[in-house]
Amino acid sequence: MPVFNSSEACEDAFYAALSSGDLRAMMGVWADGPNIVCVHPTGVRLEGRRAIAAGWRRIFRNPERLLFRRVGLCRQQGPVLAVHTLYEVIRILGGDGGEALTVATNVYRHNAEGWRMLLHHASPASAETASAAPVPSGRLH
Repeated sequence: MPVFNSSEACEDAFYAALSSGDLRAMMGVWADGPNIVCVHPTGVRLEGRRAIAAGWRRIFRNPERLLFRRVGLCRQQGPVLAVHTLYEVIRILGGDGGEALTVATNVYRHNAEGWRMLLHHASPASAETASAAPVPSGRLH
């Protein structure tokens, strides 16, 4: 398991794994235990490593790769927990150039193994949110 010395390093690894479709790297950012949660846009709540890995496996089976640009980061951090809220601008590599916008919340916990993800929750941005976001709006995927 990699050691992440900051919540930012853990988040960078999360988005790198997401963009590359690397399940092993993706699961390397997550904490152990039954109380970790992942919610994909318009998806159900996935709880625990097994369910979260299965969810990412389904996404990564898609032959299209997604490119993520993170903007509008708002970070709140203490010695043990960090909460990052941000916009994800998503583009399908090889697609028509359109972009989708989601709003994401990522929660990280620090322990003896470094920083690990506890929660990723992403939701499609509404037209109202997209117009207020500091990013270009586009169609959802």
